[in-house]
Amino acid sequence: MSTCIITGANSGIGKSVAEQIAAKGYRVILACRNILSGEKACEQIKRITNNINVYVMKVDLSLMSETGDFADRKSV
Repeated sequence: MSTCIITGANSGIGKSVAEQIAAKGYRVILACRNILSGEKACEQIKRITNNINVYVMKVDLSLMSETGDFADRKSV
């Protein structure tokens, strides 16, 4: 199964893209700074697309330490 990581996926264009990709059956990781709004978006996308392979991971791409930690994670 192919995996897509989408930044800023808790709202706007990022959320719309995540929804479209999830609807095609991909595994989707929502990379968001705000974990609470990310979890809300994740649940909405799962419900709308019937794709259970949608996950949220916290990352603030403006912080190099978080970016590195995010890249080093082996699973969601």
